[in-house]
Amino acid sequence: MNEQITKLNKAVVEYADKHRTLDEKLFSIGVELGRLLEKGGISDYRLPFFVEQEAAKNLAQTKQALIERARKLLLGIVIKAYKAELEENGAISIDASYSGRREEHLSDTIVSRYSFKHTGTQQHSVGCDFTLTFLLQGKLQEIFQRHSVSPQFEISAHNNSGDDDETLYEAEDVDSAFYGLNIHLNGHTTELSVEQLETFLDDFSKNLLFAVIKGC
Repeated sequence: MNEQITKLNKAVVEYADKHRTLDEKLFSIGVELGRLLEKGGISDYRLPFFVEQEAAKNLAQTKQALIERARKLLLGIVIKAYKAELEENGAISIDASYSGRREEHLSDTIVSRYSFKHTGTQQHSVGCDFTLTFLLQGKLQEIFQRHSVSPQFEISAHNNSGDDDETLYEAEDVDSAFYGLNIHLNGHTTELSVEQLETFLDDFSKNLLFAVIKGC
């Protein structure tokens, strides 16, 4: 019977590789498995395929949770830097027009203090929200590259003007402007292990804390 169950498991694997919906073929495999289990007096059994699928899903979720923590840390430092820019140098214009989309939002002092710089602004069409691109600098860039993570990241910004630009005047504007920060890591596709992601997060958070203290 073990050989027959192995064949059924192989059939499920092959089926899953080709299909993403349930249909009569998968139902037939289930019926055949049920008959084998009944014949063998087995009341509780899961095909290895489904055990492996659950393990892969749990692993991806664990990885994604670590990535989410990194994203939140980075979003916090972006908001802090923009507030510092407002306080020191006045209003900030987010401009997706041809002439303004490459314009630097942050002064050299703020870039040096918080270890990242703005490199571009995109907008799908006039009136849509903005996508801002940034590049980590200095020690933070080294950390990302050492752990095989791209030092470039993106963040979305609300467009309340309905045009191709938005101006931030107050700290409250910064708090409400930014959302959806994206770093180039995905729990379902990354080749980094949980242990490697934990090391990356620990390294990143410690040095990010230093940047925050330095920026105070």
